[in-house]
Amino acid sequence: MGCLGRRYTAAVSVQRLRVQHAQSQIVVLSILPTRLAHIPQPVVRQVNQQIAIAVQRRGATFVDLQPAFVDGQGLLRADLTTDGLHLSPQGYGLLASYLSRL
Repeated sequence: MGCLGRRYTAAVSVQRLRVQHAQSQIVVLSILPTRLAHIPQPVVRQVNQQIAIAVQRRGATFVDLQPAFVDGQGLLRADLTTDGLHLSPQGYGLLASYLSRL
């Protein structure tokens, strides 16, 4: 799916949520980085940028988790993951901290 497809999907999803949950604050989280070589981090950042644009145009809140979750090389911090993809208890703790501030 190209960038246009991703923007359209995000827009439709936000619109659907607005109809179904009119009184709710809609929050969309960025895709987290990984430590996996076959998932290029520049692509993850590009997709996040496209999602952010689509979500914000619909009046929802986009939360970019990248700055808190990446290391100096732009990868998921090793202390926040169990296998390079899934979050560790510490990673989930950091995520919970972000969510509690919304």
